[in-house]
Amino acid sequence: MRANLLGGFSYTYHLNRTWWIGADFLGGQTKVDRGAGINVRNSKKYIGTDVAGYFNLPAILGEPKNGFRADLYTSLGLGNLWLDRETEFFGFLGGGLLIHLPSSFFAFRFDLKGLFFNLKNSAGENLNADTALSLGPSFIF
Repeated sequence: MRANLLGGFSYTYHLNRTWWIGADFLGGQTKVDRGAGINVRNSKKYIGTDVAGYFNLPAILGEPKNGFRADLYTSLGLGNLWLDRETEFFGFLGGGLLIHLPSSFFAFRFDLKGLFFNLKNSAGENLNADTALSLGPSFIF
């Protein structure tokens, strides 16, 4: 299954520099490959929400004096996916990079997640895996 992301939103609360918690929302439209065997139709909307825990390793990109402050993190979480007429729980393991720009309230964020969920398919294997990539601006309050 392929999908085009219509939109996404992530809220992350930094307990300290190392530990964070967060919640995500994503929405899109399905594009199913021929012969995929899953019971999802083309052009159907999906919505996903999840909660996550993060472990961060602060870093500097470039030379220490002139470099960008960055956060390299791993994430682990659980969520719910509404896909056409089905509702499925999913888990994920991921990571990402938050690059702090010279402005104190603006950063750029890259996330990569491996999603694991049950979805009936004609091959008899109900465990499915997908990859989610998100990137965009991050506002720091």
